[in-house]
Formats: sequence, C-alpha cells, structure tokens
Amino acid sequence: MRICVVGAGLAGALLAWRIRLADRSAEVELAGPPEPADATAASGGIVRGFEPEAVLRVQATASLAELYGSRLLRGWAEYRETGSVYVRSGPPPLPSDLAAICAALPGSAVLADAPGFPDRPPAVVERRAGHISPGALRREIVADLLRIGGRRTTTPVTGLTEEPDGSLTLHHGAARTTFDQVVVAAGPWTPGLLTRFGLPCDGLRTKRVQYTVHAAAVPPARVFVDETTSLYGRPHGDGVLLGVPSDRYDVDPDDRRPEPALAHAASALARVTFPGLRLGPALRTVVAADCYHPDPGLRLRPVSGASARLSTFTGGSGGAAKTALAASRTAAEELLRLRTPA
Repeated sequence: MRICVVGAGLAGALLAWRIRLADRSAEVELAGPPEPADATAASGGIVRGFEPEAVLRVQATASLAELYGSRLLRGWAEYRETGSVYVRSGPPPLPSDLAAICAALPGSAVLADAPGFPDRPPAVVERRAGHISPGALRREIVADLLRIGGRRTTTPVTGLTEEPDGSLTLHHGAARTTFDQVVVAAGPWTPGLLTRFGLPCDGLRTKRVQYTVHAAAVPPARVFVDETTSLYGRPHGDGVLLGVPSDRYDVDPDDRRPEPALAHAASALARVTFPGLRLGPALRTVVAADCYHPDPGLRLRPVSGASARLSTFTGGSGGAAKTALAASRTAAEELLRLRTPA
C-alpha cells in the first residue's frame, strides 16, 4: 500500500509517522516544504485536557496522557508543565467532564476558584497541563519517520489525477507519482489545494491566528483561557504570550501582516484583568493562519465528489497542538483499515 500525506505540519507529520510505525510494509511519503512558516511553526503550543467541545476534550485528554506518559515525546516536544486555568463564560463543566480527564491523568483536573482571576466563576484548574514546541516535535517526528523507512519530498504538489483503477496520481511539476491513498493535511493551504484540484472545500476555511509576546514584570505561572473576555495566554520566558481569537476567515495563509487591533485588544484586556503582571512593551507579534471547520476536530474527512481514496486531515480549528497525537493515531488506524489489495 502506497500512501502520501500532503502537508508537513505537525498533523501531517504525525499521521505519516503513525502509519509507518503501525505497518512497516506500507510505503509512506510525506510531501511539503522542508520548514514551512505555518501554524505549527507559529503555535504557542498550549496543551491541556479540557476543551468545551466533547470530541475535542476526548482528543486533547488522550493526547496529553500520551505525551505525559512518554519521556521520549516529552523531550521531543520540549514539554513544560505549568498547569492551566480555563474560565468558562457559560454553564460550568459537568463532573463527568473532569472525571474523564482524571481517569487518564489521575488527580489532574478540579473545578475551583480561578487562581489570579478575581470575580470569575469556578474554573477548570489542571495540574498536568502546560505548553510544548510544536515545531520541535515536528522536526523529531519527521526525522524518526525517515529512520523507520518513510520518505520525504519537498517538491510542491501542483495537481491530482484519478486513474481508471481508482488510484491517485499526484503531479509534482512534470513528475508524476501514483498512490493508493492520498491525504491532504496542508492546514490553511488545504482549501486552496482542493480548489486547484477542482474539488470542493467541504466547509474547510482558513482563519487568521495572531498573538503577541510581551515583557512582564511578573509573568503568569499558568497557561490560561478566559472565555469571559476571550483572552488566552501562557508564560513565555520572562514575559507572557497573549492573544484573542480573530474573526478573519478566508485569509491568504501566506499573508503575515499583523493586525494592530488584535494586538491592542489582547494587551488592553491583560492590563485590566491582570494588573499584577505589570505588562511591558510588545516584543514581537506572530501571525499565521489555520484551517477551521464548522464541525471542529482534527480527523479524516472524505472529499465530496472525489475518489474514496482521497481525504483531508485538518480542521482542528486552532487546536491541533492539543489534539494531534490522539487524532493522528485514530486516523492512521482508519487509513490502514482502508488498505486495498496490491
């Protein structure tokens, strides 16, 4: 079985690695730029078990449990355990939501007054949470994929053809390579690739992602999300990483121009919410894009009107760093169940 994963972000690299680990007879190729300036490179890398959506919560919890249980993965990902605080703006989480996290990570999650957030409703406070370097994890995963016999190509994909026997041929300029399965895991470039192939995007859209790193006299101790203000952040060296969600969809994923209004909103909220930070000047602003789907979650999705051998693996909606370990395992198992006779 020959499988190509198009897109060399964290999600695509993990998927190719999982497939090759599970079946050494599978010929696995990872296609994409060598070090793309993508969401993986830009990500703040926040990891925790709690997510408001049940599907994402299951994936995030399973991913964090695997990360925490593997010294190798923790080292590759440069994991830093800081704990986290998640303040809901709506109804508080159910006890069963936290029980599932604690089943995977004993004693990790409790519902308690939000540390450092005065006048907020009870928050999900997690001990086994923190942040990783998604870019570092990707580099190690790609290196290990090559060590175990996977292939890596950096030639841009320019087209796709379905062959009479159902196999799929990818065009790399003048070159052609045929595969039994093709997975497009190109993050925010996925809608553009599907359009280039003459296929629908099936609800996948690119969205602006932006955060700013500030100096701070007293950096926060924990990763945090405050739904009541939409502010999120984490400790970053001697400072703090701060952001608020963007509402900019269908952006050019190669456009790295910062939006001053987003940076101002995040810093203004932080100065009001955390006066004790003694927030200093902005040191740098990071701009990227990610792939969102109305039904969020990083998983295999068939492409409408295309061969059953073509799917996408994206749409984590900004949360792939938290969910990619578990989602890639599930997707690899699903792809290997779809194997076709030689």
